[in-house]
Amino acid sequence: MSGHRRTGTDAPTFRSALRHRDFRLLLLGHGAGTIAQLMMTLAVGIEALDRTSSNLWVSVTVALGFVPYVLFSGYAGVLADRWSRSVVLVFSFASRAICAAVVAAGLLLGWQVPVLIVVTAIAAVLATPSYPALAAATPECVPDEQLPPANALVTGVENAAWIAGPGAFGVVVLAGYGPTIATASSAALFAVAALLAARVSLPRPPGGSADAGLLAELFTGLRVVATQARVRRPMTVAIVDNFLYGYLVVALVLLAERELGGANAVGPLNAGSPHIDGQHRCCSR
Repeated sequence: MSGHRRTGTDAPTFRSALRHRDFRLLLLGHGAGTIAQLMMTLAVGIEALDRTSSNLWVSVTVALGFVPYVLFSGYAGVLADRWSRSVVLVFSFASRAICAAVVAAGLLLGWQVPVLIVVTAIAAVLATPSYPALAAATPECVPDEQLPPANALVTGVENAAWIAGPGAFGVVVLAGYGPTIATASSAALFAVAALLAARVSLPRPPGGSADAGLLAELFTGLRVVATQARVRRPMTVAIVDNFLYGYLVVALVLLAERELGGANAVGPLNAGSPHIDGQHRCCSR
């Protein structure tokens, strides 16, 4: 049930937090959606490299997969404060499932690389409300005494999914499939995430029906970031952290291309496989 404020008898543990059905469903959906997002971004980056042999296009693809998290996170947070958090999550997952299906079709039909990158960037914009909505939904899904382990699980699943996404893409490549299958798989994961979130019905937050003041609220938040060092400093660290992660993703792709025998080596790198033998080295274009 939403709006938990009761105290319970359970000790605050990960297991007790996961006993709450709504929280469990939203957490699983967000994890699946994050993995799918990274798989799609990597798949389009590999396709761009394969077709153009241009480091620039790979960098653009990955950058457009990460920059929206910086540019639109503030607005995404406002949306999570104004609308039902479960509705926001369903919309985010379902719209990205459509984007991934479009990209998979484009890969199959040989669409131009810039078109594929634009659709992937749109999906990244649509991804930005997911984490704020999940974080805001957590107090609605678990009692107050369960919030510490529940919040830890939200952070843990978020971090684990960002690590697992490239690994899942690597497993697809290691299995002998290319970007088209990887993107189709991400569309399926998005659909699963949307179905999980659709099983949860959370009310719109108090005051969420007000249509005016969205931009004013957003600019108020930006002013707080700009003027409050205790807010600005951790946000700066988070931005730098995401920048370095994006750089690492690009670097792994380029390392596979230049030093380890081509795009086929991306699979072992991302999956964390120590086995990159002569077969991978001889598979360069």
